[in-house]
Amino acid sequence: MKQLSMDAIRTFVTVVELGGYAKAGDVLGRSQPAISLQLKKLEQQIDKTLFVKVGQRHVLSNDGQWF
Repeated sequence: MKQLSMDAIRTFVTVVELGGYAKAGDVLGRSQPAISLQLKKLEQQIDKTLFVKVGQRHVLSNDGQWF
């Protein structure tokens, strides 16, 4: 079993709660690209796609809703 970073999980939850990478970055004190990179690493760790892009927005995928 892979050990997931609590920081990455916190980032994921913050993005979901606030509805965006930039808003989460403001709250967490990180840039939008840093948030995006952290979520991509989390997706690689669990081998699931957590968000899908719809227009300009990122929305939860089915796996993201489960996670």
